[in-house]
Amino acid sequence: MPKRMLEESFFDFRGGLNTADVEDALNRNELRAAGNARIFTFGGASKRTGSQRLHGTALVSGAVRGVFEWDASGTKQLVAVASGNLFYKTLAATTFTTVSITAADQFSTTAPAFFQTYRANTSGAALLLFLSSANKYYKWDGATLTRIDGVTSAPTARVIKSYGARMFATHNSFKKFVYWSKIGDAETFTISTPTDGGSAMVDLLTGDEITALETIGGSLLICTDDSIARFTGYSADDIQIAQDTRGLSTEVGPVGPQAILNCENLAYFLSDKGPYVANEAGVVPIGQQVEDTFEDMDRTVIANVVVGYHRGRYEVWFAYADASDSALNKHVMVYQTRLKRWYGPFVYTFGITSFARYEDANGDEWLV
Repeated sequence: MPKRMLEESFFDFRGGLNTADVEDALNRNELRAAGNARIFTFGGASKRTGSQRLHGTALVSGAVRGVFEWDASGTKQLVAVASGNLFYKTLAATTFTTVSITAADQFSTTAPAFFQTYRANTSGAALLLFLSSANKYYKWDGATLTRIDGVTSAPTARVIKSYGARMFATHNSFKKFVYWSKIGDAETFTISTPTDGGSAMVDLLTGDEITALETIGGSLLICTDDSIARFTGYSADDIQIAQDTRGLSTEVGPVGPQAILNCENLAYFLSDKGPYVANEAGVVPIGQQVEDTFEDMDRTVIANVVVGYHRGRYEVWFAYADASDSALNKHVMVYQTRLKRWYGPFVYTFGITSFARYEDANGDEWLV
């Protein structure tokens, strides 16, 4: 007598991707493979939509080292750093405009650029965009770029992050130091009174250099590859950063300066042990179901991992280089924050070096 086959239909995939367990142990709503697929909150699955080019011609021949959208005098402006130059365009523009920069003031062509909006505490002050690149610090008002490191003690910054009423920065040469600006003034780092700028050497438990800064809630996270410390000031003019740091993790930290990101008041990051999420109390692993996938990363370029957030789809994107990607971040694993589940990888034909939120003229959310 022939064996009877039992056919079942599945309509609920909310369990997401699971590559860690054996197939017999998968739940009915989990998937063994979800490449280039997206899982929706109601449990359905669909093919990932493609990427769309925002401008007609390439910026330059070199890689893009940073991209960011901000409100420049009430007009949304997209800025990009590539081949040492700064480019910008408004939503209506079809091409980018190149900013004239002297050779000595050009951005790094190999290190990522970091962006932070900031408004001074003076009457009628305009919103400005501050940028850092390897060992240079700039301000941009939407039309004019000014290099400001070395002026009023501003540091040769690597990573910058606004926290409270100050700008914080890591130093290109003093790799265990954190610098902070005067209250309400992101350009002045001169040390004088408690409300002025300053710096401090931070003991991050491992002795490693500071690689990343991020903020969540009322805390500034100071990160190395293997640890995360939390600084919480008592007031705007009370720094004492060396005394007031508290450890969140002594084992894991973001693998690179772009490998951590604040999403919905949580800090998602990729460590050398897989993906984690941090709050102000500690860190929690979130990659148990996809550990096998992340183990296939090219660890020789793990410091280049980039984390982005698609606000419209509630997705945290982890861009990394697979072993077959020729050292470029062509693979993206996606964590859906509503389902708290994984899908992907999304596989691209190009390497991803930067992510940014992009809101178009209709108010729709994109990730560039």
